[in-house]
Parts: sequence; structure tokens; C-alpha cells
Amino acid sequence: MVIISATGGSGSSFVAEEFKKSYWNVCLRPDGGHQKATHTPAQIFLERTRPFYASWAKDNSTQKEMFDQAHANLKAKGWPNLMLLCMTWGGLGYLNNLENKTVFLVRDPIFAFNSYSGGGWRKEGGARRIKYVGATGPNDMKWVNLWLNDFAFWINGAQNALKAYNDGTGHIVRYHNFKEDWVKIPEVPPIHENFNSKDNPDKLQGFLTEDTIKYIREETAEVWNAICEIDQ
Repeated sequence: MVIISATGGSGSSFVAEEFKKSYWNVCLRPDGGHQKATHTPAQIFLERTRPFYASWAKDNSTQKEMFDQAHANLKAKGWPNLMLLCMTWGGLGYLNNLENKTVFLVRDPIFAFNSYSGGGWRKEGGARRIKYVGATGPNDMKWVNLWLNDFAFWINGAQNALKAYNDGTGHIVRYHNFKEDWVKIPEVPPIHENFNSKDNPDKLQGFLTEDTIKYIREETAEVWNAICEIDQ
């Protein structure tokens, strides 16, 4: 089983679709429930794991309990073409010391934030998330800080990715270096062959303010710069 960790806006939709095109079974973001206005975390977990095994969860089930259950049961299937895509568990630190190396997807925080906030091709999804947390728009600092921290876990996700890489327990795939990073990972489909970056500064114009961009850069500089310097 291949486990991939992503944060909001990191290109995970492309990765999931390419795995499916390569005839892999994809357990898609069973940990994404806290980002949904229409479902509880337990409901999302059950909906997305039950196609694979007889999962169980209650409204008071913790993310750790759900991760342990999903990991054990998916791994027990023994399928060579099974991929688990996570949105929260990487940021919570559950994927750093597994038997097989986790693949961490990490994208420039400005472009990741812009994408997840609706500045890319999923405008309705971004607007819905912002409304769900009670923020007024992509430049509302309430939304910015939630995305960096307890809602999308960009900072913790990036820190855990870097730690896993340095400890030899994870691979890092940087969006801006996707083809070069992906080709180094063993036993995964060659999805890098179909990758095209969508990082374009023009997308930021009229959507993110200079203050928002500056703040995100300052908050993420240490870990992002360290990730960019890998292999240099």
C-alpha cells in the first residue's frame, strides 16, 4: 500500500485521478471530514472506507482511532495497487514512522493557499470552506490562520514532511519540482509524465492582497525554505 499525505491545495486531486487512471484502488481522504460543512468526520470516514472493509466509527471517535483502524485494515488487504490519500493525518503526525515511507506532497504555500481558497479552478469549493469557518473572504486573517494551522495543517504538514524526509521515513514531492521528485519514488505509477504545473502569479492578482501574501511567507519561511533546499 502506498500512503500519500497532502494539505489543501497541494495537487492531490491530480495525483488521485492519475492513480485511478493507472488502475489503482484509491481510498480518498477518509480523514477530511472536519473540513466538510455537510458531514461529521465520522460520516466522511465511514463513507470513504466502507468500499474497502467493514469500517466503524462514532461521532466521538478520534482521528487517531480512525487512522489506526484504516491503516491496519487497508494494509491487511495486501493489495499491491492500493493507495491511501490523507488530508489531515500527515499534519497530525501519524504518518512519520510507518513500515513503508509516506509520500508527502508539498506546494509553495502561496499557491496552495490560493488554490484551496478558490483562486484556482475550484472557486465554489474555496468559497464554501471560507463561509464554513465564518470568515469573510480569502484575505480574512481568521481563514488564513486556520488554513496554516488547525483546518488545513499546512505548517504542521510541511514540518512533518521535512522531519520524515530527514529521518529517512518519507519522500517529499514538491509541486514545483514534481517530475524530478516523483521519478525517485519506487513502486508508484509514472504519473509525473502527465503533470503540468498550474503555479501562475497572475492567479493571485485581484484575489490575494499583498498583506496576505507577505504574512503567509513570513509564517512559512523557515520550513518552506528548508524544503526547497533539499538536494541542492
